[in-house]
Amino acid sequence: MGLNIIETWYLKLSDMEKKLPLMKLDGKMYSPEQIYLEVKNKTTNGQKLQNKVESLMVGSTLDEQDVAEARLVQLLTERPVRVAALVDPAEGKEEFSSQELIERIKKKDKLGKSLLETEIKQMIATIKHK
Repeated sequence: MGLNIIETWYLKLSDMEKKLPLMKLDGKMYSPEQIYLEVKNKTTNGQKLQNKVESLMVGSTLDEQDVAEARLVQLLTERPVRVAALVDPAEGKEEFSSQELIERIKKKDKLGKSLLETEIKQMIATIKHK
């Protein structure tokens, strides 16, 4: 496939999405921007990342909860919300601050897991954004 596919994919992403972690390779997290630069510079990791992105574009599964967690923490830190209207039936609580959401994500309680699962779906959608 090649650089053209990665470049086309990358250029269609929002500026915010380009900077969020998206996948992990050899213990390091990569954003779409980093993936694009690695592929463009024809590095060994660039080839591996390109293969990974392309396989995910055609249907492989992605289950990188640690990357999803890093994305959510980055989003909630950079763009804090005063109050998020979410429902936690276990507590009957409906409003959470960014910090509370980060804590729930890190604890991986029911609400945190739900947010992580949703973020993984967003990551897959980002990769398949052709």
